[in-house]
Amino acid sequence: FEKETGLLKGVDLPDHFSKEGRIAVIFEEWRTLEGVRLPKKVAVYTESEVFVLDFTQITLNDVDVAVFEGPKE
Repeated sequence: FEKETGLLKGVDLPDHFSKEGRIAVIFEEWRTLEGVRLPKKVAVYTESEVFVLDFTQITLNDVDVAVFEGPKE
């Protein structure tokens, strides 16, 4: 966690694909959207690769509730 803000800085996880390595996930550039703090950038570091997600648009609660309904009988 960040000392100044208390926000999650990152996590260290076992890499279940390599069975031996670790995966580091780093959260950066936090923004507040509709009262919720979210990272704008997420970097994932594996033993052999780096993935960076840099969100340009985040929308909350913009899903039609019908998506969650079961099939009609």
